[in-house]
Amino acid sequence: MKKLGLRPKKVSKIRNLAKFLIAFTVLAGQVFGFQYIVNAISITNITPNTGSVVGGQEVTITGDFAYNPMQQMTKSFCDNGMSIYPTGDSKPDTITLADARNGQDYRIRKLADGKCWMIDNLKLELTDGMVLTPAGTNVAADTTVALATGGLDGNFTTSGYLTADNTNAAGTDYDNYNAWRQVDPNETPNCQNNTGTGGKAYNDDSATGCGYLYNFYTATASAGDNTKTVQYDTVENSICPAGWRLPTGMVAGAGTDSDFQNLSVKYGGTGAQQIGASSLAVLANLWLSTGAWQGAFGGAYGFASAPVRQGAYGLYWSASVNSAQGVYTTQFYNRGINPGVLNDSRMNGFAVRCLVDENYTPNPVVPVVTVGSVAATVVSYSDTKIVIKTPPHPAGKVDITVTRGSQTFTLAEAYEYFNAPDVPNDDPKHSPTIPAVPNTGHR
Repeated sequence: MKKLGLRPKKVSKIRNLAKFLIAFTVLAGQVFGFQYIVNAISITNITPNTGSVVGGQEVTITGDFAYNPMQQMTKSFCDNGMSIYPTGDSKPDTITLADARNGQDYRIRKLADGKCWMIDNLKLELTDGMVLTPAGTNVAADTTVALATGGLDGNFTTSGYLTADNTNAAGTDYDNYNAWRQVDPNETPNCQNNTGTGGKAYNDDSATGCGYLYNFYTATASAGDNTKTVQYDTVENSICPAGWRLPTGMVAGAGTDSDFQNLSVKYGGTGAQQIGASSLAVLANLWLSTGAWQGAFGGAYGFASAPVRQGAYGLYWSASVNSAQGVYTTQFYNRGINPGVLNDSRMNGFAVRCLVDENYTPNPVVPVVTVGSVAATVVSYSDTKIVIKTPPHPAGKVDITVTRGSQTFTLAEAYEYFNAPDVPNDDPKHSPTIPAVPNTGHR
């Protein structure tokens, strides 16, 4: 089990809110129906709704049981079930899904490169003892968040930096590239587009969600440590949800073969740095908050623990290593673009955007059904029907509860157990057997 060294944080209250994409059917590349439902789990019918106290009865439960958080999103649905933004057909170009780890909603958009991207910055608060599992997070093995007790200046409210071995380090010491910074969840950093070159006028993050700023060690869930030092190496793990990954930056000495570069090219860019007039159309169409990617000017936390460029620059991690000290990052402002080609220090705190992992196959989320608080055996299930065998239970009416993922629905007194009936002595079905009298012919 790996450990991810972080700083203490106040645990935020997790919102019990999720949106689910349900009732879609993909056939011959066409989606015939879809809808978004909050708290989608529900029960509409149970057949039969009575049975013996001994249990073992096969019962069919119908309802809405679809569970599609971000961790269930697939490349197949992106390819076949969504259209490239903006679209005029019946398929969605933008959907909203919830991260099953904390209920945080993210907008997902299919862009001109044919890939599905988050168009909100990641906002996952990491707390002491939190375990990032492969079921929820883009990690290969369980990774435990272990908070440390020191920072560069010992003041967690202003710096919060620490090294992988939980010791302090000088701000110029690249051993500190493992340092971590997460924006205080109580802060609301300004990150919308500025109206002037000085970044003096901008809005707050109420519409876009600035997300949190992480250093590279944390953004890669501790996988971006000093074992990944060769230029163009790609770090596989991240704190993206399971089924999602960090985009690649430079992955070769030349060309436009990274996720960030290709995306820029699809919107009229060169895949390389562009500054001034040549960048304006690409900025407006893609990177800025009015564009398809809806970038946020969240700025960064520098390794000297000071917030910088908030409201004026968008700064984002890629998964591509430049050296033992640096990583290729994406940077944009109102007159310039560096689409995954800028080398930045691993010590800085940048934002994270994720995109769908092409090689991911989600594990099925099996529903759990209880009948009178006793677990039932699930025989088969789909998004609209669950077949169970009832467990033994004393006589009386009981609740049936269906849980799938983080969603639960209970139908009160939905099933009634009954005792085997007492058999009266005059019941002809249960009368003693009387031997037949042989016919002798006498009267």
